[in-house]
Amino acid sequence: NISLNAIRFRDELSKKYKRDFTNHNDTKIGKDYFIMQLEKTMPDSCYKKDANGNRVINQTKRPTIAIKDCLFNYYDFQRPEFQAIHEWFKKQTISETKGVFSDITEDKLERVAMFADMTVMRKKFKAEQIDEELVAFKASYPAGWIDKVELKAKKKGQPTYSYWYCWHEAETLNVLVDGFRFDFGTGGIHGSVSSCIVAESDTHQLVDADVSSMYPNIAIANRVYPEHLTDRFCDIYKDVYEQRKSYPKASAENAMLKLALNGVYGDSNNQYSPFYDPQYTMTITINGQLSLCLLAEKLLTIDGLSLVQVNTDGVTVLCPRNMMDRYNAICEAWQQQVGLQLEYA
Repeated sequence: NISLNAIRFRDELSKKYKRDFTNHNDTKIGKDYFIMQLEKTMPDSCYKKDANGNRVINQTKRPTIAIKDCLFNYYDFQRPEFQAIHEWFKKQTISETKGVFSDITEDKLERVAMFADMTVMRKKFKAEQIDEELVAFKASYPAGWIDKVELKAKKKGQPTYSYWYCWHEAETLNVLVDGFRFDFGTGGIHGSVSSCIVAESDTHQLVDADVSSMYPNIAIANRVYPEHLTDRFCDIYKDVYEQRKSYPKASAENAMLKLALNGVYGDSNNQYSPFYDPQYTMTITINGQLSLCLLAEKLLTIDGLSLVQVNTDGVTVLCPRNMMDRYNAICEAWQQQVGLQLEYA
């Protein structure tokens, strides 16, 4: 009884597409629907047969990814904090997609270090004299320095000082903008005010703007696709998105198409998936983050507006009620600039 709706959903799909969906989990339903559509118009695009007749998965594997090749050309940042982040991304080449934008030392942050929230890290050395270990450490942390700390308990014949090599490190790639911290990653951007309550008043309104189906629509608007699937991938993606809007939200078709839209992006970084192309993944996530920075920057030009939170696909602000026309105009111009649509609450 608990599973009855899920069973009916799978029964409906099985009858419609003449394929047994009974044991598919939700995400697999969406991904398999997308594969069916790709294979229908481009046979062997997702799977092909090898010389022995065995089915082989089709993918795009990359030893490295130059982030500059992922970035769109519509950015016009005015604030130095966002300009620094944009320039930093342009210089990066990565060989993996997890954890690469964390634990970054000051020297590797370059200009971003001027605006980043960093922690002082320390390693103790036995003496002030330069030995091989200290020389090697300085080579790894060239922006570091030595702290000489007097010991409280001094014993005759023993050192009276301890020596610590110190350096600045950012736990995650971040910048502070008017005290608000933007954290960047390989998945999405995050930031929030902390330890306070934000409430509407007679003079200010809380407004949240979320991008509609952000990751699919970044791909659709900018013609981004896993290389081996060609730009036909974008046509099918758009067709799935438009189809979903035509079905009632409670219908089996709507549920399946939503899963198809979201599951495909996640599988672009799954080495066992026919959607696998990590450069596609990075193109979507990094441009998603920079596009939200662009929106936040433009909204911060409104007098009296403050940021409340930013997340993977949206920005929440506290805006003066008498500036809402300006807020709406900025959001409309941003939508035209980046080709995405916002939904408000």
